[in-house]
Amino acid sequence: EDKYVTGQAEAVRTILKERQDKQDAFDTAMSLGESLLLEDNYDAAIMQFETAIEIFPTDKLPKEKLAEAKQKKQLYTEKMTRFDKLMEEARQFGLRKNYEAALDKLGQALELFPDDLQANAMKNEYTTAKGSADLYNGIIAQADKLYEDKAYKEAKAQYQSALNVIAGDAYATDMIARLDPLIAEQDAEEAARIAAEQEAARLAAEAE
Repeated sequence: EDKYVTGQAEAVRTILKERQDKQDAFDTAMSLGESLLLEDNYDAAIMQFETAIEIFPTDKLPKEKLAEAKQKKQLYTEKMTRFDKLMEEARQFGLRKNYEAALDKLGQALELFPDDLQANAMKNEYTTAKGSADLYNGIIAQADKLYEDKAYKEAKAQYQSALNVIAGDAYATDMIARLDPLIAEQDAEEAARIAAEQEAARLAAEAE
């Protein structure tokens, strides 16, 4: 009888230990799942909640947390898809030097992920580039107006200023090359005019 009682007691202790081990494993899985969910590590969190469900299939809490993790993962995936699309659009606008449009796309991307390093670096790069482009465009507008007014020397000076902003710019370089013969022609006409005036003055002096 003592052996029977002892055996029964041992069996009870084994059952209790197994239950405690299961509870510990369940609690560990749930705790890890919660922590991973807070870190936005959705795949790992899902694995932990699924483990908890395997331990206690009838428990409602891990099922609720699993559904929450899957929903957050879906929302995150959609958010990342939108973010990647905006970043690519920003790059394309940047390549075309449409910095205003690029910065608009980056602003939308940063609303989704404000701390993204690449997006913030691109924003700084395009902000600087836009400042240079705005300055360049203003100078070119003045230069083009002077060119239209046939103020060729002043126009050339403005195009040269534009090259100080964007070195090697094809448009400004081309306009300078186009202006050089026009300036030479104007200088020749001016020299001829001065010579004619001087000759007229000399003839008038002789007539007196």
